[in-house]
Amino acid sequence: MNTPPISTTTSAGSDMIELRHIGTTKEPRVDSRLIAGWLDIQHRTAMKTIQTHRAAFADLGKVRFQIAASTDSRTGQQVRFALLNEDQAHLLLTMSRNTPRVVALKVALVKAFRESRVALEAYRTGTLPTTKALQDAIQAVPGGPGPWLHSNVSKLVNKAAGIAAGTRGEASAVGQAMLMMLQATATRAMQEATDAKHAYALAADALELFSGVSR
Repeated sequence: MNTPPISTTTSAGSDMIELRHIGTTKEPRVDSRLIAGWLDIQHRTAMKTIQTHRAAFADLGKVRFQIAASTDSRTGQQVRFALLNEDQAHLLLTMSRNTPRVVALKVALVKAFRESRVALEAYRTGTLPTTKALQDAIQAVPGGPGPWLHSNVSKLVNKAAGIAAGTRGEASAVGQAMLMMLQATATRAMQEATDAKHAYALAADALELFSGVSR
């Protein structure tokens, strides 16, 4: 098995620890297939451990299982995997020998989940309030925002921040800070708008300074 190196970042990438955020609470979870890869073991071995000790894992939170197409199958065969919360991931690791790689993975997971908590707190206390302020500013545009201004300004912000639509809650702490700044910038820029078209132009001009956004 080609084992990926361990990294402490939560950014996406084949050689990095990637946490998935699920549900309305954006709870961070780690894929059991990734843990198996980092431990250089077969994924079915990791899943057998989870199933054998399912009660212990469930005591640490709901064990979430999903099914997806196997990356190793040419016939579309599907594989069942688990999305583990922080405590469940560490429980799985305690059932492995404390090799240098396991220890390194434990440390990396601690850092990844910690960074995720910091980012999620920034999202809740900073990004969401500035989103609300921006929406209020858009709604207050003379003549009304029309059916398109909210979504189009949101697209401008996402493009300037370099994030995909629907993933704001998964952005890093740095990404959350960027979102806060961009939304505050767009909010200020639209204060002098005379109508929806003018508001969009003002927001686009202001955000262009950060990312080359063009209206």
